[in-house]
Amino acid sequence: VAKFHFGPVYVGIKSGDTTVGECKPQTAIKSSNVGIAAVGPAGYTQGIVAGYSDDNFGLDIDFRSKMGSDQYTNDYALAAEAAFKASNEFVTGLEVKAGMAYEFADNAKVAYAASAAYKVDLGDYYLKPAVGYTSDKKMVGAVLFGWGDETDGNLGAYYSDADKFDKYTPGVSVVYVKDLDNDDAAGDIKVALNLGSKVENLKLAALADIDMDTKDKTKIEVKAGCAYDIKADDITITTKAGTNWANKDKGEKLMVSAGVDVAGLINNTTLSVEYVSENLKADPAKKGTVNFTAKIAL
Repeated sequence: VAKFHFGPVYVGIKSGDTTVGECKPQTAIKSSNVGIAAVGPAGYTQGIVAGYSDDNFGLDIDFRSKMGSDQYTNDYALAAEAAFKASNEFVTGLEVKAGMAYEFADNAKVAYAASAAYKVDLGDYYLKPAVGYTSDKKMVGAVLFGWGDETDGNLGAYYSDADKFDKYTPGVSVVYVKDLDNDDAAGDIKVALNLGSKVENLKLAALADIDMDTKDKTKIEVKAGCAYDIKADDITITTKAGTNWANKDKGEKLMVSAGVDVAGLINNTTLSVEYVSENLKADPAKKGTVNFTAKIAL
């Protein structure tokens, strides 16, 4: 796991991989399935990496072996990835990546990928378009209209909690992914909204997934949630509501939730009442539950 630096140049003996080209554009609500995956030979984890990194450029070259019975094997792969960083001093906000990978095996093929993104400053707002392509003929195009920085954590609105999504950016985003080898599928579109702190005390988020996987079927699912804080002296009342809807092609469903949290009425305690439905489109429909909780901070 050692890594040695010689100014901007480094050499490392550490675990890694020989894949390149993962492109997950910055979006209002970011999850692991938004974008396109890396390409290249998998399973080559142990070996040497050498590279160069400064504020403008980056270069990684990996030469790796597969492991078998806790030792190196004679199966090798090579990967190289170069980056023109968003922090560069030449074209502010522009980032470009390109990479290739090769497996030293019979009939092995070269995998390659490239992506680019550009942040356009609009004062209090910005636009960030992005594109990516891999040699397995997957492409992604995206644009984010944003008004804040990307963050981690719980957004605080129904259907947008931290265990389901990775990161958040205040703004509106659209992502389009297409498998160019599949003529029957028009592609997958994801639209996301995250209000951020644009309106004081209000949290609002929505995510629409439109999967046009055949010429005559479109799978649509929409998740949305909001929460609003009402403050009176030391008491905070949070009203919240959310919904999750899908059309017939996606497996028809309608789920709703609504509730109220009261914090500060009793020291170190939050009282909650919440209605959570099951699938109201099911046959027979199950209407759900009403839950009463008290959270005590010790």
